[in-house]
Amino acid sequence: MKPYPPPFLFPALLLLLVSPATAPAQTTIVDLPLLVGEYDAGFVLPNEQPDRRSCTFTMPPEVATIDMMHLIMSGSGTDGRYVVERSVGGIVVTDTLDVPCTMMLLLTADTLDGAQLLSGAELPENVIVDFLGGFTHSEDAALLDFNLLLGTPIGAELICRFDVTAGHLVDPLGIVTDIHLRLQGQTVPAAEHTWGGVKALFR
Repeated sequence: MKPYPPPFLFPALLLLLVSPATAPAQTTIVDLPLLVGEYDAGFVLPNEQPDRRSCTFTMPPEVATIDMMHLIMSGSGTDGRYVVERSVGGIVVTDTLDVPCTMMLLLTADTLDGAQLLSGAELPENVIVDFLGGFTHSEDAALLDFNLLLGTPIGAELICRFDVTAGHLVDPLGIVTDIHLRLQGQTVPAAEHTWGGVKALFR
């Protein structure tokens, strides 16, 4: 007759074999392919490209906690141009100024209570760059908690911004070739042992 483990060991063994283990400091990549494309800030007509794109996603189920999150974006831009007037000795002088293409990512979720998580980058002209940036909370930095994004639909909107109020001559243009989120935290791998596997150990 095969020896069997004492009955009091079964709960501990089941907990050890069935419960998923948590691995610290894991990196998870969340791709946002629907945000890839060309952008036009949209002030100067005609606009051949949209000034924004959006999508909805959820965090991967294996992500248990998010300690840090970064935006990683690859692309290039074309500067916009605008005019301002100023007075010099009673004479009105018109200056033409350039403004870089700024891409801003906004994340929303019901768990954020109307706030947004923001990140963004300036894309230089004619140079493809890989940008890594952190996130800020739209209302209070003390409320920044990436774990609020777990288990809920997340809205993502990428916007080409033109932060001047008047005198628009040429819109900034952006080309985003890749965009994703890099999460750092704990992940929960799939359970390695099923109930059948547990029973097989005692055959």
